[in-house]
Amino acid sequence: MNNIFNYQDTKKALKAISANLGSPARETILFENFGKHLLEIELILNNLEENYKVLDIGGGLGINLLTIKNWYKKLNKNRRDTKGSELNFYLLDKFEEYNKENRMGEEKSAIRLMEQERIKVIKQDFWLNPVLPYEAYFFDLVTIFNVTEHLPGHPLKIIGELKRILKPGGKIILGGPNAYSLMKRLRFLFGKHPHIPFDLWVKDKYFSHFREYGINEHKLLLEEVGFKIIKIIPSVEPLKTQMIFRSKNFSPIKTFIMGIIFIIKLVFPSLRPSVYIIALND
Repeated sequence: MNNIFNYQDTKKALKAISANLGSPARETILFENFGKHLLEIELILNNLEENYKVLDIGGGLGINLLTIKNWYKKLNKNRRDTKGSELNFYLLDKFEEYNKENRMGEEKSAIRLMEQERIKVIKQDFWLNPVLPYEAYFFDLVTIFNVTEHLPGHPLKIIGELKRILKPGGKIILGGPNAYSLMKRLRFLFGKHPHIPFDLWVKDKYFSHFREYGINEHKLLLEEVGFKIIKIIPSVEPLKTQMIFRSKNFSPIKTFIMGIIFIIKLVFPSLRPSVYIIALND
């Protein structure tokens, strides 16, 4: 399906979905994670074929899958050869952190939207219960974006489960923050914890990052359970989107410094804030 991917149409679809999820979610999607979602959606579409079964594990409010569904419905109106075809999307998440305090809002409206779009949603804490409710070799593509860093232990058991439910030749796309990005190195240099804010750590319930992984460590996580690496993509998102919308509040000096930092990240991929890895169930 990658030959029909259109960047502008996908942007419109993402904006439409964000509008349906309420003001807090819309602000977060459009002004913090817009470029991140666009990249993830492009990666999914570039590895998606007709009648594929796709699982987004830890996919939260289903932004990526809802956007693709929105985009695909419009595509169907203009292409006779896609009419009657179906995107078989599945999402599994524990949804515990989506409460009134979460800036993305509660999960009720998002789950309702997903069910309307025939996205099959299952609520399960896959850390406490890592056995996923799917048959072996069921899926053609699995995505796991910004999940492993939230687990209170190593993620090999759940990644092994993803290998079990993937067809031979199926693909996994793993994405997460880069533990050794330039900004995290600078935070450490100035005496700040690189990825765990203290006020979040001491709350009764903690939903942030337990352990982040470097680019090579993300690769090792997949190789450890037998995946074959196809492609590694260090990304400047979500920093690029955040800088675009925050820079208007920066002083000239801060704008200059942030510009230099951004250029360094472009030149040195190992210092970028996030990484995506595509791997094959060989």
